[in-house]
Amino acid sequence: MLIGNIVSIAMIFLPENSFGFMSVIISMIGILLLILFNLLGVFIVIKSLQPTKKIIVTDTYIRFPKKPLSNDIITIYYDNITKFERGFMREHSTLEIKDKRQRGVLADIGFLDKENFEKIYDHIHWVNYTNKLGKELGLSEAQKSQLLNKLI
Repeated sequence: MLIGNIVSIAMIFLPENSFGFMSVIISMIGILLLILFNLLGVFIVIKSLQPTKKIIVTDTYIRFPKKPLSNDIITIYYDNITKFERGFMREHSTLEIKDKRQRGVLADIGFLDKENFEKIYDHIHWVNYTNKLGKELGLSEAQKSQLLNKLI
């Protein structure tokens, strides 16, 4: 936007007879750049304010954007989680989930209702806890799911 603004403002103040026809063409290009970059800036702002709808939480995996508000989707299975940590990024709560191959950050900024973020955090926390407990105790998948249902 800045480039279009600078070019169009500079071309408005140039006398028309100094460059002749080129002055008119350059000022028109500057105005077109101004409009184009302003529309692009508005589009980027609108896109960044839209919440992501690509978060899928099941009993075996979570699928979410790699970074908050991005389109790069990753899938992390609860059995493979190596790091599950809650943090803060400015005034927003974040949840960093990492497995052996990939890592992602889930932030509450991507939700219209912050209670949904808390529900997802609780669900992942309890599923991760029951998976670790099930491995230590040697429980089957059915026993793990029964334990999870009792805890939640």
